[in-house]
Amino acid sequence: MTNVDINFFRGNSYSRSFNIYGWNRNIDEIYFSVKENENDKNCVLQKYLNHGLTLMANSDTVKTYNLNIDAIDTDNMKVDYDYIFDIKIISGNIKKTIVKGNLTLESEITKTQNERGD
Repeated sequence: MTNVDINFFRGNSYSRSFNIYGWNRNIDEIYFSVKENENDKNCVLQKYLNHGLTLMANSDTVKTYNLNIDAIDTDNMKVDYDYIFDIKIISGNIKKTIVKGNLTLESEITKTQNERGD
């Protein structure tokens, strides 16, 4: 399992690709889940297949996915706080956490409500 730190500005879009090596099964579902604490029942942010997680390339040896977090997804999240996250894959009845880490949002100056729409 890989440990990863993600840092970006709250209210900004974020995109990142990641690879899954050596998984020769079909992946039925994949989840990117963010929580304040690991024992929390609810996620503060979650992306899943075709809803923020997209399969970009698929071969016998590597599967490449793209994670996309929309700017508004983080509007109500805390800044300078170490959220925890993981990425879990599901193939039939097999579940495996492949990545875990911390997600920290930095404070932005221009907030969504300050953006001009004209």
